[in-house]
Amino acid sequence: MLNRTLQSHTRFAPKLHQGFTLIETLVAIFIFSTALIALSGVAARGVASVNRAKEFASAQFLAQEGLEAARTVRDTGTLALIPLWHDEFSVCTEDNPCGIDYSAHSPLVNCGATCDLWLDNGIFVFNNPSSSATETPFARTIWAVPVDTPGPNPPVEFAIHSKVTWTVGVSGSRSVELVTTLNNWQ
Repeated sequence: MLNRTLQSHTRFAPKLHQGFTLIETLVAIFIFSTALIALSGVAARGVASVNRAKEFASAQFLAQEGLEAARTVRDTGTLALIPLWHDEFSVCTEDNPCGIDYSAHSPLVNCGATCDLWLDNGIFVFNNPSSSATETPFARTIWAVPVDTPGPNPPVEFAIHSKVTWTVGVSGSRSVELVTTLNNWQ
């Protein structure tokens, strides 16, 4: 009788150690991994967007620096009472642009067809980088276009263009171009 009582209790007693079946475990792993893959894709796109924004901001600053170098040429010539301050811009054309070289007499120096920028001790340079300089994806070109002025006198107003291009990926490129007008403010 005791044996029979034990059998009836074990047959109807609640199971204390219930586990997951193999299929339930596989479905849970599949759902978790799908969510993880989706989250990693969102994170990767976020990192790529931050890198694009960083490159664009750097290009904007480099283009603005180009315009400031042209203003320096104009202001230095004006303060030195050089009547033909705009002659400095004659070497900087769209076909033969200039770069910035702060070690030269004039910061605008002809650089040929391309002015690839190197980062040398925290300064962007296009010529004579030191051995410790690192190549950047940026190239900056600066050129001046005379604005039509009436009369026989040489132009006293110039449209200054500063364009920064950089490589994106394997074959893509982007660019930022800023333009300002400089005139003789004597």
